[in-house]
Amino acid sequence: MYLSCMASRFWCPMINIIVALIFLILFATILFQYTARYIYNYRVCNSGIKIVIFGMFPVISINYLDILEIRRITFKEALRLNQLSTLRLGNRMWGNIVLIKKSTGFFRTIIITPDNSETFMNDVNQQIKTGPTY
Repeated sequence: MYLSCMASRFWCPMINIIVALIFLILFATILFQYTARYIYNYRVCNSGIKIVIFGMFPVISINYLDILEIRRITFKEALRLNQLSTLRLGNRMWGNIVLIKKSTGFFRTIIITPDNSETFMNDVNQQIKTGPTY
């Protein structure tokens, strides 16, 4: 027997709520993908990597002397990292993921998603080789 919306006072509103939630989640994901990079971003500076808000206020600084490893990883590798000891500072949902391993601190593994991961890693590796300047 066909169940129409008129026959069910419970299912019709529930379907509307579920569809609205799906659209809300989709909208939030797209909004985050395209606007988060303008809220916070990453800078390669003379003394280390800085995570800045609105392009000018540094929130986190990672000294070059503290970096043990920096490399690109896949989304699957990022999911397998320890959830409690990994600081996830990606500013887009999809894109190239860069893993930074530190020698000190509570969060010794940091994940970021710079605009151009290859250039970002080359700049960081160049700074590590030449040594930080203060």
